[in-house]
Amino acid sequence: MYPRSEPRIAKETPVRVFGLDSAGRPFNQVATAQDVSSHGARLAGMKSLPKAGEIVGLREGGEKARYRVVWVGRPGTPQEKQIGLFCVEQGKYIWDIAPPEVEFTNAPEARLQSTLLRMPSASGGNRRRELRVDANGGAQVRAIGTRWPLWTVLYDLSMSGCYLETPTPFEAGTRLELNLHAAGLQFQARGEVTARHPLVGMAVQFTDLTPLNKQRLEQAMAILAEPAVKA
Repeated sequence: MYPRSEPRIAKETPVRVFGLDSAGRPFNQVATAQDVSSHGARLAGMKSLPKAGEIVGLREGGEKARYRVVWVGRPGTPQEKQIGLFCVEQGKYIWDIAPPEVEFTNAPEARLQSTLLRMPSASGGNRRRELRVDANGGAQVRAIGTRWPLWTVLYDLSMSGCYLETPTPFEAGTRLELNLHAAGLQFQARGEVTARHPLVGMAVQFTDLTPLNKQRLEQAMAILAEPAVKA
């Protein structure tokens, strides 16, 4: 059996998972969540298997999040066609049941989970030092020096960057011009791709904001953060 360092809750529910398999081919399939924890999940019935360490997207009902593949079940074992996942989005929990409490120990498997908790998230290393809010907006992006724009979904937003959902993200290091729509406001920025996850999306760090666009970004952030503040 693979190690577990935090309590799990049994939950048999279909989920949609998408990413790249071990051969680099895209997949988008339905699997079954066998059990979930505060930070991870175990999926069964995987027809296509990603490599350990890959980032995949997971959707359960109307909720979605990005997960890192921690382990992949070996053929011929009870864990065949199963994968273990760990959420790379701080504080994200997509399941419709209350999460179990986490109690870390000094066991090796617990240290593994503790290390994963400290790893930078897919949206960049500053994610845990600043306010980041769900955006549910849109963005038109264009690589600087090219003509044709790419339409993406604005997944979350901060004062220093954003995460854009798209099946065809740009390569890391690509410089972009962005036209973003969030909270009923529109603003422009220049940025650079800092992380790329095929079939899932890309993290973008803002590199240039005019005073007017920075003001609009601040307004959008205030509107988007308001429900969380009231809660």
